[in-house]
Amino acid sequence: MPKFEEKPAKEQWQSWFEEGLLPELQGLYAWEEPEFKAVFISHTHVDHVGLASWVHPDIPIRMSRLSRDLLVGRLEELRKSKESALNVQCFSDAKPVEIGGIKITPYRVDHSALDAHAFLIQGEGKNILYTGDFRGHGRNAQWTEVMLTKLPSSVDAVIMEGTNLGRTVVSVEEEQIEAAVCNQCEKTKGLVMGLVSTQHFDRILSFFHAALNTGRTLVIDPYQAHMLDIAGSETKEAMKQGRVKVLYSYRTSKALADSGHKKILYRYKNYKLAKADLKQNPHKYVLLVRSSMLQELEELELDDSSCLVYSMWRGYKEQPEMAKLLGFCEKKRVPVVDKHTSGHADIDTLLKVIKHCNPGMVIPVHTDCEAEFCQYDVKTVLPLRGKPISI
Repeated sequence: MPKFEEKPAKEQWQSWFEEGLLPELQGLYAWEEPEFKAVFISHTHVDHVGLASWVHPDIPIRMSRLSRDLLVGRLEELRKSKESALNVQCFSDAKPVEIGGIKITPYRVDHSALDAHAFLIQGEGKNILYTGDFRGHGRNAQWTEVMLTKLPSSVDAVIMEGTNLGRTVVSVEEEQIEAAVCNQCEKTKGLVMGLVSTQHFDRILSFFHAALNTGRTLVIDPYQAHMLDIAGSETKEAMKQGRVKVLYSYRTSKALADSGHKKILYRYKNYKLAKADLKQNPHKYVLLVRSSMLQELEELELDDSSCLVYSMWRGYKEQPEMAKLLGFCEKKRVPVVDKHTSGHADIDTLLKVIKHCNPGMVIPVHTDCEAEFCQYDVKTVLPLRGKPISI
């Protein structure tokens, strides 16, 4: 997958069409005459918005206001030039948007990305629900429940995410993850490190609450502090109270400086934690780490009195930089414990939505196991690239 800010050469995107990496939607891309009236984005995970800069600039990209702010605040976006700014128009939760005779109503749902939305699409006498990525066991599970109360009693089709189809998944509520991290903090004599996605605000709050409840201080980097401020997190006030500190890791600080955003570095200078303090008093802190922080971790002289709480999808462990971090922990005899729950709906939650919507058909997306839906008592239409589906 190309980087967020890259624009493809003509030969490149032609080959991607041929290989099936890009949908052949004439009039969508920046190198064509625009033929679309809008593009709707459900949330800011890169697999949903990573190529948005390739959409023709005359085509509005619709997303929630918070999603826009989070997207603009991302390090990938901070590195981009002004010329590649997106043409964003914001929608509001449960407020319909009418475009070309089609009414699209966004509904906020629970997901590991903050402010994710599903879309109810209505036109020509048809009702279609696109679920986006969602779940029912996160810190904001009530959002998914509220959406269900606002939907029609039946729809013609549900375009449904199926990330966990074909997987053995036990959904653990976010509060249980928080309790598990809290327990880990209590029994760890040294430094507790957490490996968490910067965009997973639910999980960062779990580590923050665990730190508070065990008398520790959460330590984050300037970029994480910046994103938490955009999200309106409770950590902002806690920082003023000294319960959250900022560690200026080399690679993250350099990336911010090189992208012309030294102001973010200066913004949190009053909350800076000295590396010497972290080294001398590891038992006082919960440190959110990145796989790029090996230099800082080497300086801390860690041993088996500390631990790393791995709180991400296990597939990331196979990435080279992550493997180096885990190898470092093994070398230093730092225990690695897994505390994670999926950001996506389990089978029971998928079936609950299907039962509520009583759809004429289910069209599975966002999965490699589309056929898994066929075992349930619902008409399943498997999408085929380039083939239209009549509803």
